[in-house]
Amino acid sequence: METHTEIVTAPNGAVVEMVTIKFQGHEFTAMGSVVDKANGLIVGYPKKTPSGWTMGDGVASDVKIRLISSWKQRMPNGFFPWTRIYAWSAVVDGVRYSGRNSGEGMLLRMRAKKVD
Repeated sequence: METHTEIVTAPNGAVVEMVTIKFQGHEFTAMGSVVDKANGLIVGYPKKTPSGWTMGDGVASDVKIRLISSWKQRMPNGFFPWTRIYAWSAVVDGVRYSGRNSGEGMLLRMRAKKVD
């Protein structure tokens, strides 16, 4: 298995991480971390570091995030009857971003909010 990571900058300044995996002769490409300030979107994978929480190892790794709260939530299926939901917040260039996910290492999509 081979992997290749490419960082792409869109015309609006959004920085996107593209990861390609070659497995058994087939290539699969997926989008990784995204920092799109023009559209108020930051996507990454929360990671705990000695200095606090970040948005993972990708292009959003310098975004410091804060865990606001978590709660147990009942799921509408029988396979995973309960899950834990985590609420996150970050301030980047004076703009507050917030989002929810299922915890460390899971995809977190944060949208811009107005700062009070």
